[in-house]
Amino acid sequence: MSFSTLVQDLSFRDLDRSERQSEISTLSRARSYGSTTATSVSLTGDISSQLHGGYSHPLARSWQAERQLTKSMLIYPLFISDKDDEEITIPSLPNQRRRGINKLIPFVEPLIEQGLRSVILFGVPMAPGTKDALGTAADDPKGPVMRSIQLLRARFPSLFVVAD
Repeated sequence: MSFSTLVQDLSFRDLDRSERQSEISTLSRARSYGSTTATSVSLTGDISSQLHGGYSHPLARSWQAERQLTKSMLIYPLFISDKDDEEITIPSLPNQRRRGINKLIPFVEPLIEQGLRSVILFGVPMAPGTKDALGTAADDPKGPVMRSIQLLRARFPSLFVVAD
């Protein structure tokens, strides 16, 4: 506990009940605002876009309603390369491949026909200078993940798409 927090707590004891409730309410609003502000700004300033998780998709809502793990709750990982026609085995992940956007639909379509309902996309940019410590290329409209999201949503509107 910091010194300022200790002093603040001691001063609350001296207030009568109605003043204390008003003071706590103001303090919690300020903390909430500060927390929201901190999470809404990236290290480099304002972020250009935010992907929203939420529960707007029916599948996400059904996951919240369940108390057991079911097959429909599994999310298939897809590793997307910025090389459009690439399809390379990932040695450290058995039966997984890194695919370019042109190989994505032919791979995913049969899985969706068999009941696949959700995927998670991992972008694997291969071009030199694309990656940095802050992940600034993550929301690039020409990047592999954003292009894949657009393609998958256009082709499979009911597919639940998650981005890493």
